[in-house]
Amino acid sequence: MTEARAELQRRYARCIDEGDHTGVLGPDVRSLCDRLLYDLLGHTARANEDPEAASDTALVLLVGSVHWIRHQLTGDGRDMLVAIVLLGHIHRMAPDFLDAETRERVLGGDNARYASPEGQAELGTMLLRLFAGGEDPAMLMLSLIQWGNLTAGAGVDHPEAAKWYALYSIAWQECFTVTRRSFALRCSIRLQQVAVDRTPDDDPRRIDRVLYLIRSHLGYGEEMGETEALDEAVTLSRTLDPQHTVEIPPFLRGIGTRQLSAYESTADPAGLPLSAHAFRAALSFGSVTPQDKVVCLGNLSCALRALAEHMDDRAMAEEAVAAARAAVEACREPLSGLAMCLANTSAALVVLSTLAEDDQLLPEAVDLAERGVTALGPEDDSGFCQNVLATALHRLGAVTNDAAALKRASAALRCGASADGSFRRHASLEARLCTAWVQLGHAAANQDDESSQEAVKEAIGLTRGVIARGDDFPLDDEWARLGAQLLKIFQRMRTPGLLDTAIELFRKIVEQNQEQDLVATTRINLATALSMQGTVEREGERIAEAARILVEVASWAAVHKRDLFLSVVNNLAVTAGELAAHGSAKRAEKVALTLLDEAMAALPAGTPYRVVNLVRLGLALRHRQDGVAKDDPRLPGIVVREL
Repeated sequence: MTEARAELQRRYARCIDEGDHTGVLGPDVRSLCDRLLYDLLGHTARANEDPEAASDTALVLLVGSVHWIRHQLTGDGRDMLVAIVLLGHIHRMAPDFLDAETRERVLGGDNARYASPEGQAELGTMLLRLFAGGEDPAMLMLSLIQWGNLTAGAGVDHPEAAKWYALYSIAWQECFTVTRRSFALRCSIRLQQVAVDRTPDDDPRRIDRVLYLIRSHLGYGEEMGETEALDEAVTLSRTLDPQHTVEIPPFLRGIGTRQLSAYESTADPAGLPLSAHAFRAALSFGSVTPQDKVVCLGNLSCALRALAEHMDDRAMAEEAVAAARAAVEACREPLSGLAMCLANTSAALVVLSTLAEDDQLLPEAVDLAERGVTALGPEDDSGFCQNVLATALHRLGAVTNDAAALKRASAALRCGASADGSFRRHASLEARLCTAWVQLGHAAANQDDESSQEAVKEAIGLTRGVIARGDDFPLDDEWARLGAQLLKIFQRMRTPGLLDTAIELFRKIVEQNQEQDLVATTRINLATALSMQGTVEREGERIAEAARILVEVASWAAVHKRDLFLSVVNNLAVTAGELAAHGSAKRAEKVALTLLDEAMAALPAGTPYRVVNLVRLGLALRHRQDGVAKDDPRLPGIVVREL
């Protein structure tokens, strides 16, 4: 803006001082002036001062003067319009800036009619029409200036004040559309409120102005995430006859639906409170249709259920259950959506059972989900309903160690994925199912039950199926946690194929994901699995690969995640010792020390943790070499240098 302003100032000075009129002619000068006005519009929309206040008097004078000269040279009507508005603004706000001769030529004669309130209103309306469609933002800035001058000069007691404030409000609404600045929307609301207040109750235009104000509050509430704005809109609606507010509940439902959809696509819960508030507000209207009531109750339950999970809020989960039950009760023939209502109730009960630590709710959740699947119609989300059934069965099977329930959950999950044509929506649940099988196997092993191996094999089979399927979406942290569970169960049960499955799973997660923290922790688990496999099979190459992975993770963690670095180095020390024990002793020691030296380079010399691990490694390596006693004081050269 500074460069454009300086360029226009130079051209104007050259025109005045040297008579070089070419400097202010041409489309490039108009574009320059329009850009300055547009920047001024953005500045005004960002301001916190009174909207009628002049933002930059000197700039307004410069642009107005250039347009007046252009009008004199070409007779262009648009140039005259811009000059009248801008120089008229200067005359009213800062009269000392405008010399008497210019004032008379620009604002006198035929243009004097624009000095009256009625003339200013005519000019402001003309500018709004010229801006219509947003093709000429400069006209919007001029409109704001013009309406600001008019309302400031005429005041709220003028007979036409309500109309003028309403039009001024529309101009600020358009300003918000162009700039997306909340200040502009607040100005629009404040001015429309003045218009409503100045409109008599028996004026037929009052209803339209109140409705415009209601929509403005709703728009502001959605844009800024403010529930108070929705409350203000509802309060204003109560002042009108219900026949005039039939459009408000659908408007509110739309706000709630958009916020809920945003959460479902991004997992960001920021819009959930506004979503729930919007659905509650829509339900408060007596004009809401029976079908819309079912939809709003169901969506309200979804929003509350998601909020309850994110906030660990039992009371909110109870409200979600109540809303879902109300939806089921309201969904009578011939209304549609019963299957979704039953599924929502089941899902809410599962969340409540977790937060309330009440497993007695799970059988009802399973029953409702099964009824929902049975009631599925062509318009229902079959994938969602099957997923809810699988979730309820998984939770029931997990808390009761019921293998039959887990198998039924797997079947429901496959049905849901088949209905969706993808496992994307079901991936996390599939991981939790595998984990439940592992935990079932662990529990059975504690009781020396032969079914333990069968349960673990079920988990291995499911996991291998996921790996072989090659889904086009990354496996998430649920799968990484499952892999860690597989490593733990291997230490207990040594089930054939378990380590191979864990290693393949970890490689798949690393290959698919871009999230660095997840990749780092997964690679650590991969190294652990490789090291375990190398130890079991007495295969040094597996352990060497584990060591190389840990060095790479250590190098990354030293820069990006210091709290992870120390544990990686500790793992590396242990892995390097195992490498020395399961390979050529001389070569293994050299490789281990080289790898550790690379990792240690990232820590400052003299760091106690570094010294401790180096000494531990040195003793471990020396102890593993033939003919060296456990307490031999000799240490590898790297340890000596460190000390």
